[in-house]
Amino acid sequence: MPLKHDLSHMYVLKTAIEQILGRDAWYELKETTSVAPWRKCLLKLVAAIRVSIDESVQVADADWLLAVHENLDRGLRT
Repeated sequence: MPLKHDLSHMYVLKTAIEQILGRDAWYELKETTSVAPWRKCLLKLVAAIRVSIDESVQVADADWLLAVHENLDRGLRT
């Protein structure tokens, strides 16, 4: 069975990156062979997730928010 270049399995990721970071970010990522552009974009995505949680979660206790922020911080360090 020959291998085919098929991005259909990446459509959800493609759409999310385009909506959050822009179409140019997706074009840069899909053509790169380096980890650096992916790291840069994923750090921006984690920052966007943090803002989204802080702005949209209305009912949460302090322990849950602390755990979420600790997990996001851990993701930024690795």
